Amino acid sequence: MGGFLHPALAFGVLAAAVPVIIHLLNRRRHKPMDWAAMRFARLAWKRIRRRSRFENLLLLLLRVAAVALFALALARPLTQDGGLLAGLSQEQREVYVLLDGSASMGYRTDLESLWDRALADAREQLEALDGAGGDRVHLYLVGDRVRQLSDRSPGDALAMLTSLEEPLAEGFDLGAALGRVLADMEERNVRGTAEIVLYTDVQRANFLRADGSLAPGVEDALEELALREAQVVIADVTPAFVRRPENLAITGFAALDPFGDPLEVGGSSAPVLKEPENAVFVAELYNSSDLAREVQVALRVDGERRPSQRVLVPARSSEEVELELRLPPSLDGRAAYREIEVVSEADALPIDDERALVVHAPGAVDVLLINGAPAPEPESDELTYLRAALAPAFEGRPSPFAVREATPGDSELPALVADATFIWMANVETPSPALADALAERVRGGGTLVLSLGDRVSPATYSQTLDELLPAQLIERRGDPSRRAAFQRARIDAPSHPALAFFDDERFELFFTEVPVFEYIASEPVAGATVLASLDDAIGQGSPLLVERTIGQGKVLLWTTSIDTDWTLFPESPTSLIPLAHELVFDSARGRGPERNLRIGEPLVARFDVFPEGASLVQPGGAARRIDRAAQELPATAAGGSSAWQLRAREAVDRPGVWRVSTATQTASFAVTMSPAEGLLERLPAEELAGLSPVFVTGLERETVGATRAGGGELFRIFLWLALAMLIGESLWSRYLAREVRA
Repeated sequence: MGGFLHPALAFGVLAAAVPVIIHLLNRRRHKPMDWAAMRFARLAWKRIRRRSRFENLLLLLLRVAAVALFALALARPLTQDGGLLAGLSQEQREVYVLLDGSASMGYRTDLESLWDRALADAREQLEALDGAGGDRVHLYLVGDRVRQLSDRSPGDALAMLTSLEEPLAEGFDLGAALGRVLADMEERNVRGTAEIVLYTDVQRANFLRADGSLAPGVEDALEELALREAQVVIADVTPAFVRRPENLAITGFAALDPFGDPLEVGGSSAPVLKEPENAVFVAELYNSSDLAREVQVALRVDGERRPSQRVLVPARSSEEVELELRLPPSLDGRAAYREIEVVSEADALPIDDERALVVHAPGAVDVLLINGAPAPEPESDELTYLRAALAPAFEGRPSPFAVREATPGDSELPALVADATFIWMANVETPSPALADALAERVRGGGTLVLSLGDRVSPATYSQTLDELLPAQLIERRGDPSRRAAFQRARIDAPSHPALAFFDDERFELFFTEVPVFEYIASEPVAGATVLASLDDAIGQGSPLLVERTIGQGKVLLWTTSIDTDWTLFPESPTSLIPLAHELVFDSARGRGPERNLRIGEPLVARFDVFPEGASLVQPGGAARRIDRAAQELPATAAGGSSAWQLRAREAVDRPGVWRVSTATQTASFAVTMSPAEGLLERLPAEELAGLSPVFVTGLERETVGATRAGGGELFRIFLWLALAMLIGESLWSRYLAREVRA
């Protein structure tokens, strides 16, 4: 049976010794005394002593054997393959069933999906197992993570199969699945020819990376399984007549900026539509079939379907289609989040025929310009160029910026600061304490402040007055006022920042990096600040040009040169100033808060301006359930001191589409998307799959499914029957001896 020391066996040895100890303790030691009447009794005792010893010894052995056999049964001993006791053992199976729960398993052929076929095949295999004989089934549902559904009898696993209705909207992590099986095998000491069954549609992306190497974690798991002489039976549930599944998937969806580039999703609550009235979106379609396909594609805006257009998608190729959309402004002209969905004709895999995006239409952004050097002549005024950049001519459409202007001496300036979303203070000589306090309060509440410098700025005064706000300590004025000896060029240090992303394109980079800067104020960034752009000054120090610092809910940016033409030619270049100024303003109106575009499995967090009483979570399709979590109050987000509340759904989103958190007065929308790879449907041929590893066995041609533990069968039932026999024998023998004594 092999050598082992099982806790139950050790306990059984101690328990088996108990009857012996009791027997020894009950032996009485007598002091011999001569007594004439006892001579006849002694003679009789000598005649029956041998028989009595045999009877008591037999009783003791029966009791010890019953306890020892019961302990052996609890230890679940195993026989070695081909051992002498192999014929007495009862073979039990440890069956590992992996269900591919990825979204591609929802592909339908005729009247059933691949998921239905997987459940039917798994049910047939499990019904063939012997639950009464001790067979155990480990059932796993595998998506982006592994979910163990059952680790008991086949009946429990069958019950869990019945409860599964549809596949997940996730990918498939084969490495995690095999790693989980290995961990369970190690925990249960499973050895020998272990066999795992995987029911899957054999998508190439599930097994291999794009470069042809094995998916993450798969190679290590296969090596460990090979050492254990285990096999993974690949049960391909795709019908034989389906050589290549035909499917048209929407694999991408994005909003475009005015230059035709996709707006980035991530890092903010939603991509900002800079011209929402004439928004343009791009959808990427992929045709997995061998024939070109013409389909209708349409947009839905806040649930309302717009006219569709036809698109021809080549065979086994992608096609991008631009969809123009005129979004009406919000009724009150304020910022709003819009639900944009792209839909195509339904096909055999419905889950990838729609894709959603939540975008932010900021409305007219309140911009306040504080002019520190006003002048009646435009060429002498500090804000001439910036004012023009923020007052673009839109044909028949309102400007996205509501611009107001003030000087440092205006009595209403603190109130104007409190109402502004974006503030640009240019070349102000000495900010008053009241102005400094108002600016600090607005920034902490979520506003954006840009400080540009000039000949009126004193580094010492600014460092004292605006110490709480400055992203960098101002040192001294540097450069060449004559514009003859030298000038500096800018370099971009944070190309992914929204204000500089436009210039990161090689087409437009020179509009930022080739514009001369003649004078600037050298500075040293404070702790926590980020240098977004710097100068290639003569001494090679890389003096900051644009520095950002987050304070509370808002942020401050420092432009270390002027915003007029006194110190730089940057304002004279419309292709330089306009993109920079516009992106800074739009970034301030981004609507900071929880992310609005999520992936499957990510948490959903909503933020509201008023307490979200009676909040409910509305899923795609309209099903709603109440959110029973309490909302968390956040610090003030506006200068007026109003609070905000944050509400987190208890469960992560698990279906693609538009989700909403609705209260009596507010609704927060979220777009949830799944991995685009699930719609590609490129299958891995059986020959290529078998060549990946000898662990993989294609098909279900083996007669048995399962694995015996420790390389042999179990003897625990034999030992249980023997223990029961010992107990019955001990009881009958005890009654016989008692009857003999009474006789």
